[in-house]
Formats: sequence, C-alpha cells, structure tokens
Amino acid sequence: MSEQSLGVNVKLLKPFAIVKETLERIGIVNWEQKRIFPSCYIVEEGSGHKIYHFKELFEKEGKKSDFFDENNDKDKFRRNTIIYNLRNWELLEVDDNDISPILYDKVDVVKFGDKKNFRVCHKYLFKRDLNSQ
Repeated sequence: MSEQSLGVNVKLLKPFAIVKETLERIGIVNWEQKRIFPSCYIVEEGSGHKIYHFKELFEKEGKKSDFFDENNDKDKFRRNTIIYNLRNWELLEVDDNDISPILYDKVDVVKFGDKKNFRVCHKYLFKRDLNSQ
C-alpha cells in the first residue's frame, strides 16, 4: 500500500493538543465499563498533519491489518466521519473529496467533562517516530 493512500491531510484551526485530546474521546465506547477505544490519531508530518485510523498506522509500520480489505469499508467510513465532525466543530479544515463517503449512523463521542470517568484504551501505541520511515 502506498504512503499516499494512508491517512487524510488536514489543516488545524485549533492547537494540536486540542485536536489530539478530542480524538481520544471519539471511537468505540463501552458505556457500561466506561472505556473509550479511540479510532483515529493525529500525526505531525513535515509541515502538516494527517489523521489516521489506527489500522492505517499499523500499515504505515509495515504490519498487516484489514483496513484495505475489500469487505471492510466501515473503518474508512468511521475515519471519514470523525474527520467530518472535527471539521464541523471548526477544529480543522479538510477537502471534502478526502473524506467521502461518511457513515450516517452515529460515532460515539464522550463529552469533555465526562472523560475523567472513562479509561482510554489505545489500540495503537506510538513506539517510535513515524516520520523516520
């Protein structure tokens, strides 16, 4: 898979830390166990930023994931929907062509004030600088 097809280029309208923290509250949420499984991450690349689904980050490291499998559109749609929401919340700018199509069912978001009651369970851990590849 080529690097160009990984992630979505975005232009930040708010500080990096705010966008990163917001992404930690969006994804798959287990409301009973109070756990958040973030779906996407923001990465600084060169002079810009990209948002990746966590499975794209595995691919970026050369690990296999099912992100690009023919029968797995849901992860791409979820990533695009999250970016669409971030744009609508005026946290970033993105070309609409880069985030089409989106999901029309809901994507879970934990409110900022409620995050303290949840455990964030990352499916991707940054172990090394992704820019060094």
